[in-house]
Amino acid sequence: ADPVSLDLIESLITDGENKSLLFVGAYRENEVSQSHHLSSMIHKIERKSIPIIKIEVGDLSKEDTNELISDMIQTPAGQTRSLTDVVYRKTSGNVLFVLQFLWSLCDEYLLFFSLSSNQWLWNTAMIESKGVADNVIELMSCKILQLSGESQNALKLMACLGSFCEESNIHLIMANDMAAQKTDISSNAQEVFHFRRVDLIASLNFAVKEGLMNHVHSTYKFAHDQIQLACYSLIPKNMRGRWHLW
Repeated sequence: ADPVSLDLIESLITDGENKSLLFVGAYRENEVSQSHHLSSMIHKIERKSIPIIKIEVGDLSKEDTNELISDMIQTPAGQTRSLTDVVYRKTSGNVLFVLQFLWSLCDEYLLFFSLSSNQWLWNTAMIESKGVADNVIELMSCKILQLSGESQNALKLMACLGSFCEESNIHLIMANDMAAQKTDISSNAQEVFHFRRVDLIASLNFAVKEGLMNHVHSTYKFAHDQIQLACYSLIPKNMRGRWHLW
């Protein structure tokens, strides 16, 4: 949140007339220093004796990971421990990493639902031998690279626009696309504007289906900021300026 938004939140929380407000916020500790506006806001609220409950949210324990996997595939926790063991070793309990790793196992049919036995099955040895990315961004980048070129370009464009984009702006981009294709005839322009021929809406809807984006109230939003970073990382550094100047 920007400083103005934080000031508004502070005024709402410290309003003595407002007795029925519960505010829940979250932030990454490594991104907020003592001089950050959020830190100052918290100190001001505490000085006014307004109770603040701080909950440190870390990675999942192995037991928590097992419960998550058990719930996801609707299999008793006692039967999912072999899958949990290998998933936990490869992800260290990072929630986003766990979820995306499980999706990758499904994509590669290393984790699948058997209609004949009516249960989820997996090959622990094959999963154990499966290479895994060093971090979430690398894992997401690998997943994105498996998509069509059109879908990749649509996600790269969205990453340049920010964490979310209104459908009205997407339609504006598509309208400008036709004008750009008529006026830009150089090879460099064609390279930059190639993604404009993409049916953005169809590509973004596919990204929603893949769990990369959410679509709520005419707004497309990345499901997680690490996914946005992964999409942005796929744009060569020497081309990022051009992508931002679409």
